[in-house]
Parts: sequence; structure tokens; C-alpha cells
Amino acid sequence: MTLKREKRVMLFRKKEYTVHYHFYLCNESGGQFTSTELDEMNLVQVYNQYRDEHNLLFPEEIRA
Repeated sequence: MTLKREKRVMLFRKKEYTVHYHFYLCNESGGQFTSTELDEMNLVQVYNQYRDEHNLLFPEEIRA
């Protein structure tokens, strides 16, 4: 399998956010798969855009 990245739109709280979606592409079947780590990476992008849009603190800022 090959690790791929493409722009996709993800829906979060009834709003669309464009992310660089990471996934594995099976070279034989053409199927697309993710792991838990890739799912988290994809979601963090959405969460960060949401935080930025609504002026919410990022986890690093809260810890500091």
C-alpha cells in the first residue's frame, strides 16, 4: 500500500472544512484505507480550523 494525501472536504458541526486527507491506497484493488493514527491526523486538521475560526485556545496554549 502507498501512503497518499489529497485535498478533501470534511463536515464538522454542520460546516465544511478543507483538509489534506491522508490515507493508504492499495496498489492491487485501488481501495482506500486509514489507520487510527491517520484518522487522528485528519481530524486534528479540522479541529484546528474550527478553533481558529471560533477563537478557541489550542491545547498547547492551554498547557502554557
